[in-house]
Amino acid sequence: MEKGLRTLSAGVFGTLLPGALLLGLADTLRYAVLVDSGDRLHLVLLFIAASGLSSLVIAAMGGVELVALFLVRQVRIGKSGSALSPGRSLSRLQDLVLGSGRARTPISAMFCIVGLALPWLMNPLSARILEGKADMDTGASWFFGIPAAALLTLLLSMAAVRWVPRLGGISRPAAASVIAFLFLVWGEALFFPVVWNRTWVFALLAPVAMQLAIKTATSQRRPAVPMGMVAALLSLALVPVAWWGLESSGALRASVALHAPLSGTYLKWIRAVGDRDRDGYAAWLGGGDCDDRNPDINPRALEMVGNGKDDNCMGGDLARFDPPPVSAEAATAPVARNLIVISIDALRADLARDPIAFRQVMPNASRLASVGVRFQKAYTEASFTDGSFMSLWTGRPLIDAHDGVAFFGMDTTLARILLEKGFRTVAVEDIPEASIILSGFSEVHNELAGLNAGYRGITSAKVANRAIRLLADHDRQRPLFLWVHFYDPHGMYMTHPGFERFGFSLKGRYLQEVAYTDRHLGRLLDEIERRGFLEDSIVALFGDHGETLGERGVVGHAVWLYDEAVRVPLIIHAPSVPPRSVTAGVSHLDLFPTFLDLLGLRSSPPRDGTSLVPLFRADSPSPKPVFLETCYEPGRISIAVVEGRYKAIHHLSLGAWELFDMESDPGERRNRIDDEPGVAERLSLELGRWRDREYNDRAIKAKLGRLGLRDPLQKKGR
Repeated sequence: MEKGLRTLSAGVFGTLLPGALLLGLADTLRYAVLVDSGDRLHLVLLFIAASGLSSLVIAAMGGVELVALFLVRQVRIGKSGSALSPGRSLSRLQDLVLGSGRARTPISAMFCIVGLALPWLMNPLSARILEGKADMDTGASWFFGIPAAALLTLLLSMAAVRWVPRLGGISRPAAASVIAFLFLVWGEALFFPVVWNRTWVFALLAPVAMQLAIKTATSQRRPAVPMGMVAALLSLALVPVAWWGLESSGALRASVALHAPLSGTYLKWIRAVGDRDRDGYAAWLGGGDCDDRNPDINPRALEMVGNGKDDNCMGGDLARFDPPPVSAEAATAPVARNLIVISIDALRADLARDPIAFRQVMPNASRLASVGVRFQKAYTEASFTDGSFMSLWTGRPLIDAHDGVAFFGMDTTLARILLEKGFRTVAVEDIPEASIILSGFSEVHNELAGLNAGYRGITSAKVANRAIRLLADHDRQRPLFLWVHFYDPHGMYMTHPGFERFGFSLKGRYLQEVAYTDRHLGRLLDEIERRGFLEDSIVALFGDHGETLGERGVVGHAVWLYDEAVRVPLIIHAPSVPPRSVTAGVSHLDLFPTFLDLLGLRSSPPRDGTSLVPLFRADSPSPKPVFLETCYEPGRISIAVVEGRYKAIHHLSLGAWELFDMESDPGERRNRIDDEPGVAERLSLELGRWRDREYNDRAIKAKLGRLGLRDPLQKKGR
């Protein structure tokens, strides 16, 4: 029994220090390569924090393993049926996995193949390619990158195993298979955590692989309990240092929670252990819960007006409810009788900010910009299509919605208002499952939406053809509201023969999609001009949201509030309005009152946005803050505020705050939450008060009461 315990202790505790350091190094290198490598001190702190969290998880897993082996120490393994001690049980289990004696070579080779294939098959984009749902070229870097990493890993492990036999005397194929598996899991966590809801798989797999590798290397050595215990104590000594760093530094917490997939997952697990009221938020390690004894108080809670409590832990208690600010200008004389809205899916703003690149990639959009008002700092309200158009068509923030789908108060849409004023309201769109944003359109042409269900459709030409026919057949005696949406730039990025390739990178493929869409946008603009609509119509062009193209190691848009995902081009042409460039921050929310203003109409009741018509003449002397939100993934909510040169993001579900100076750091790489505490406190308070105003019990009751709907809070007795 004593020998078994010594073997077991050496195996379990000996994995702590090397395992924790390797996992911490993986997260730190990923952050340095994909986010920011300039602040060396921050990288050191991140390494210590990631290693400390990893050592705590590995120690917990080792403790579970110890208990489990004690409980099964009488289990009979093998034909002899003899009882095995814990140490012999561990050795026998390793023999079953790695093979014993001559059998080790083929069995370990099979184990090596499985170890190399498993992370590749679990990669979400590779799976989509195998299922025929994704373009092979689009995912080439992932599809071929993981096997390439696996091959490199195997070569490195074969070189390293030259020294392994001196430690354990095991066969080289067995050691190579284990080390290859170990490094591949490490590499997967370092380079390919593109889907957050799967990182827990690798977070769980990595320490298991670490234990297996080190135990295998030491399985035939004489156990060295003191050495294992010393290593374990050194590793566990990182835990209080990591804890102190995470408690005291908001930037460090954000780096771990957002950009370190392994230790970020461990941080989430550790917070869950400390969540005393089980409301999903903890008070320790920056979890965000300001009262961990009350499940009705947490960052996602509804603010109750005047109850003396800060229910959502932001902005303080809302003592009284004042309606959110709305535009108060009287209706102006109409400058146009028609409204033509053209939206392009996943269109990044950085294209329009560079005039040369804009003309090269989107010459037709650039042509419209030359005769319209160009907004240099325009933001979508949400970073996904449904949320973006929910806000745009209703003039209400996304915070009005529940889980981004069902409105608490489904206000009258822009199309409904114009339909009641006698407009012909027509939608030509190719968005899959877009019914929720079509309210008020009397004619809907979305026959092409099914082609985009698997993100492989090419529909811009057909969308333009349909819109051109509608313009040709329209009775000019009746005012027209036409919405045309081009979906093609949304991933996956398809190849278009005959169009310039802007390189073979992901961004190059994306730009070719944009250029292809612009070609057919040009055909539509030509028809608008040829039929005289420019003379009496508002023509607006914008992106519904942006697109992340590998920044910070992610691709897509829906869950992020960084500028590449939420900042979009916005161009508005209106008759008799001279072209100009506007630098003030604006939002999709502002388009609802702007369109009505230009048409000489007003909405009742007023909406949250502010008409942009005054900016057609001069920039505002006191720019207003722009608020953003995303809630695309269930349980994952982020909100943000852009004010002047600063942008603050609060990731509610991850317990992370970020503050960026957009003038000195337009790429949003350096989190200044600790460097500028005054600015951070001011913007966090402003963001909290905005959320309080929009999402409180009295605001919800007012919205539902206006629509004659029942108050859902009555069920809770509030």
